[in-house]
Amino acid sequence: MHNKVVYHAARVFRDLGWPTLRFNFRGVGLSEGAHDGLAESEDFLAALDWLGAALHLPLLAAGFSFGAAMMLSAVPQQQDVAACLALGLPLHSPNQRYAYPQLADWHLPTLFLSGERDVFASPMELAAAVKPASVHARLQILPDSDHFFTGHLGAMQDAIHAWVHREILPLPARATTTGPAVAEQ
Repeated sequence: MHNKVVYHAARVFRDLGWPTLRFNFRGVGLSEGAHDGLAESEDFLAALDWLGAALHLPLLAAGFSFGAAMMLSAVPQQQDVAACLALGLPLHSPNQRYAYPQLADWHLPTLFLSGERDVFASPMELAAAVKPASVHARLQILPDSDHFFTGHLGAMQDAIHAWVHREILPLPARATTTGPAVAEQ
């Protein structure tokens, strides 16, 4: 929740005047429970459900790294999500491999934004992984950037801002009256 990537992404949405919820997964920070790497998609779904019920707005789901992986698992179960943002989507880590079969049926505007030097997914690996969603998704690689967008947080924010103005704000009036609410991890 306090990661610099999540914080800087949330600033883009805050600057647009959109309600934004940042949260910790179970067992992280002051949250209760144990972080097991399996049930955290339920945490993301709970955040989406709460935000949707509280604000009655379309939702933009966003996640960074492991949070992006959990977001992609949770979103198909939540009907109020209008768009997604996956920052630094991992395909592998020292202890885990990630697969995203749900992208074969993906129907939401989505930005996959990653660094050219991301150690958890090379640009070529990421392009192959998100290709099934390419009708509705855009992959953008930030040159010379790493997994944490070190030294490139401004460029990351610019890319998100441009995508929102190109893909999200033109959505039907229901989604843009006050802008969507954003759930981020």
